[in-house]
Amino acid sequence: MAISTWRSALKLLPEPRRKWDAAIWLHASIGDAQREDGDLIGALESFQQAAASSDGYANSFVQLGIGTCLYDLGRQEESTDPLLRAYMGEVEEIFEESNPEYLDHLRERKLIG
Repeated sequence: MAISTWRSALKLLPEPRRKWDAAIWLHASIGDAQREDGDLIGALESFQQAAASSDGYANSFVQLGIGTCLYDLGRQEESTDPLLRAYMGEVEEIFEESNPEYLDHLRERKLIG
């Protein structure tokens, strides 16, 4: 239900939709819900759309979403950059409700202490 509501809200944004900050949060919310539903591929696509919107690439929540989806899809090496970007933006606080293996992944690569 929430996903369809957010998709409807996206359609209400004037073109080009990518330039609106609301697009970041709508795509990220869709991605978060898809992730919760176990749709990792759909979630990754939604988070990537959020990253392509406005200043979405600099958004730590979006980077965390991309990184965790990549990691859980078995693309650990590819997940390193977005996970590190999320960490650099919010330090460990953004990982509080996440599986500790994401931070361990960064520690194993000696990217964080």
